[in-house]
Amino acid sequence: MISKLFACVKSVMILFLVASSVLLAQNNHLQTFHKLVDKEWVGHYVDSEDSHYVHKVKFEYILNGNAVKETKIVDELQFEMETYSYYDWDKEQISFLSLLNKEMYSIGKVVIDGSIFTLEGTNFFSSGRTEFKKKYEITKLGKFYDHFYRKKEDSWIRGHLIEYE
Repeated sequence: MISKLFACVKSVMILFLVASSVLLAQNNHLQTFHKLVDKEWVGHYVDSEDSHYVHKVKFEYILNGNAVKETKIVDELQFEMETYSYYDWDKEQISFLSLLNKEMYSIGKVVIDGSIFTLEGTNFFSSGRTEFKKKYEITKLGKFYDHFYRKKEDSWIRGHLIEYE
């Protein structure tokens, strides 16, 4: 009787460990966002006539750590964006979906190299689409930079650079 009970408990524990390891594997892909999460970042364009605009960004884990939500607001421009990053099992990569209030959305993948997060994707809007790269960089001094590039023909054109603290 005790051996059957022990075998039953052992089976339940094995199932629990397997399920936990699957969730942990997924969450480990997103743990690299921990440097950005749970802080409201406030920033401005660097070396631009529009440097007075205040950009507010917040990253948070959602859905029990199975996704990261980035919320960006620029009140003066009436700009809002939400980006959802998640591990895409089918593509075996971190993917993202961005929804903007400017009749535009973006999809793509996130490539992480140390403290540099690169979102590579496509912006879709009513008159077409364009490829882009957005590099998020966190410095040792605790600053956070957003470098934006768009593709024009076969070249990458630098868009904005925003410095956050």
